[in-house]
Amino acid sequence: MRSLCIGLLMAATASAPAQWRVLSPSDQRRSPPPTNVSEGAPIKVGDSCPHDQKFRWLIGKLEIPAAIGDEATAGKVVGLQINCGDGGEVYVNDVLQARFDNDHPALVIVSEAASPGGKARVAIQVYAHVQGGDKFDQANWVIIDPKRG
Repeated sequence: MRSLCIGLLMAATASAPAQWRVLSPSDQRRSPPPTNVSEGAPIKVGDSCPHDQKFRWLIGKLEIPAAIGDEATAGKVVGLQINCGDGGEVYVNDVLQARFDNDHPALVIVSEAASPGGKARVAIQVYAHVQGGDKFDQANWVIIDPKRG
């Protein structure tokens, strides 16, 4: 699992538009992420999470942008900073990359050497709502410092 400190980010960030879908609730954590998302409801960054203390999958198909802020992404380490609900787990292309809580967003690597237009499937297993995480707060593209250690 590769999770990173937020202090290792470069200044450039940009919202990650995607066709995010939220799936039906579950009483228990489940893995791996489901492959069929056709029955999921659309959700976008800023939308409220249900307040039912259940687990849900949010799944998005993303395309690596040509630039983040004013910086080109080609060949760069590109990641996604995510925060939703009271926390959960983030999978990139069905591989667990990070766990997070509502006070500590996840930062995951989407590509070690970005190719603009490249595709990634991001699945977030989120738990909502216990301590105040009541929204899909964040899904931002970031360029990560290659000297992250």
